[in-house]
Amino acid sequence: MVNLMKINPAFHHFPEEMATVGRIIVSAAELEYHYCLMAGNAINMWLPVLKAMYRLRTTSGRIDASEILLTEPYRKVNLPSDLQEATDALRFCMSMRNTYAHCQWGADTREGLFFSDLEKAAEKRESFEYDWKHTDASLLTAQETYCEHTLTLLSWLKDQFLIRSSQLKDHRVPKPTAMPLPRMHNPKSQHVPPWLSTEYQSRHLERALKSEKSSRSLRRKRTPKKQSAKQKRMSALKKRGSSP
Repeated sequence: MVNLMKINPAFHHFPEEMATVGRIIVSAAELEYHYCLMAGNAINMWLPVLKAMYRLRTTSGRIDASEILLTEPYRKVNLPSDLQEATDALRFCMSMRNTYAHCQWGADTREGLFFSDLEKAAEKRESFEYDWKHTDASLLTAQETYCEHTLTLLSWLKDQFLIRSSQLKDHRVPKPTAMPLPRMHNPKSQHVPPWLSTEYQSRHLERALKSEKSSRSLRRKRTPKKQSAKQKRMSALKKRGSSP
């Protein structure tokens, strides 16, 4: 009997984590189909819309086309912000799917599971350098839960549209509680692939620290500064002084 090679040792070292990755990848097709079906229902032409959508060759093309069909009908029943929320959630799930479907996996029994997006590696003109990111069971579970949240949100939104357009009496699915986006990976500075050479480990850590510092600065810029007690008093006095 011929001894066949394993597709990737990481799949066998971390079977539960990789099973979750597989569900995240496969769930994208379900989410996309649901969104396309919503578009068909929105213009009351679900059959020709599905036929047209699945003759398009890319997922992004199907989502973009469906969004165009959904926008005006959902605006008429005052659901544009809900549609935007659901569409953003869908696109995030698709980004997770695309990352995992086009990446290389690496594993270490002590350090855990790593992945590198090959499409990102190919963007560099003069090199093809793997940018390893770490994940684990808890993070992958959070990502899968977000996919489930997105499907529930899409289902609720479809019912809400049908109710407001007098095609349905009541919801079949309750609106899910808002959920923050999960991280795509764990902090890179805390997880350095042990199989890299000393030089590449140093480069990995240097890039990680630089990226994390930039992310913290960006978050600080987006977060409004809290006024001190003195500043609040001064603002109140200014408002009082400007009142007639």
